[in-house]
Amino acid sequence: CDYAFYAGATPANIGALASLERMPGVFGIKAFLGTAVAILLLSREADILAALKAGSRRVAVHSEDEDRLIARKSFATKGDVGTHPLWRDVETARASTERVIGLARRAGRRLHVLHVTTAEEIPLLAAAKDIVTAEVTPQHLTLAAPECYERLGAYAQMNPPIRDATHRAALWAAVADGVIDVVGSDHAPHTREEKDKTYPATPSGMPGVQTLVTILLDHVNAGRMSRERFVDLTSAGPQRIFGI
Repeated sequence: CDYAFYAGATPANIGALASLERMPGVFGIKAFLGTAVAILLLSREADILAALKAGSRRVAVHSEDEDRLIARKSFATKGDVGTHPLWRDVETARASTERVIGLARRAGRRLHVLHVTTAEEIPLLAAAKDIVTAEVTPQHLTLAAPECYERLGAYAQMNPPIRDATHRAALWAAVADGVIDVVGSDHAPHTREEKDKTYPATPSGMPGVQTLVTILLDHVNAGRMSRERFVDLTSAGPQRIFGI
């Protein structure tokens, strides 16, 4: 298994990103445009643009709009994890992706949008294939709201959130159309004690490294993708995008 690491972008290290991305074992920069990992947040447009102008390797982004997340925080109802996709709604993802694609064009920088979740983002990504690649996760291809929250509670909580089956169908169509380049696990495990807290005190994220292959092979067996497409999405695609 070949592997490498992201260097995380923050407002404090923008000036060092060009050298950080060239360190041994590093293949690019990752930026959180909305709060998912608190210490790694690059939400101001000027900072995002500066980071995109610093260096040359592909920049991967967690694409959610921080201002909208802050404004909609009250939609996260205590004790009801089913409100997670209401708080972190479709527009939170769509607006962020539209903005970062525009900034990437201004900076002349290649971009990789991680864990895409909405139907509304697909046309934006399809129109920017000259500079933008995209990822989906097995979670977003397999689960759907509201059923996943009713059955699994906070164990189905992740960022961006699992959405309804309409968005899941759009992601599958994007896989079939070649808009999606990679399936990634977004591996983010937590303890039962953490996940059993009362939402929204529960952490977002699911394990995925150990289940990605088996879940995707189940989809292959169901005829949703070919074995060749599975290999490309999980192996050849990442190699092509990141040069590892």
